Amino acid sequence: MKRWFCLFFIVALLSATFAGCGATKAREDSSVPIAASKESGNPYPTFAEGGALTLSFNGQSATIKLDDVQLANTDSGYPDYMELSGSGTYFAALIDPKMPDVEGDAYYQPIVGRALPLTVPKDLLPDDREITAPNLGKYTIVGGNLTMEKFQIGMDGRDHWDGRIDLQLQSTRGVIPVSGTFSFTVVPTW
Repeated sequence: MKRWFCLFFIVALLSATFAGCGATKAREDSSVPIAASKESGNPYPTFAEGGALTLSFNGQSATIKLDDVQLANTDSGYPDYMELSGSGTYFAALIDPKMPDVEGDAYYQPIVGRALPLTVPKDLLPDDREITAPNLGKYTIVGGNLTMEKFQIGMDGRDHWDGRIDLQLQSTRGVIPVSGTFSFTVVPTW
């Protein structure tokens, strides 16, 4: 009986020890809902596509919804770029030098804190660069950059970025600067 009790105690102790050893990543920003990794059994969270920009237009706040954010890892000789789109909104950020050919955290690490210019050549992406702010109108984007400050690798090829954005918008009064933050899911494509 003593031997069975000791064996049961050891198995229970090992089970409790290994139950807390799952590989999960903590999330600092809870503004974007994610599925708990513990419940799904996956080591990474699941993110929904899209996201938002929160901009300040002369002290007036506006949230612009993004439906799709694609990161294009292109062939050698062509720059990588990111396309961001939503209702009445489309623009692109240039990633040059190119993204590294690695996986995991090392893929994004070289661009953390690096300003990515919104100057993708028109011969690569011919669509007009514009943004529509609710109750404030539609503007042509003539410049700016976005800077990813933190990222999180997710499941199913969907990763999450948070950072800041600075835009130069053409208005009837000339070019106006607009800045703010972003939080969105990125889908890398090759």
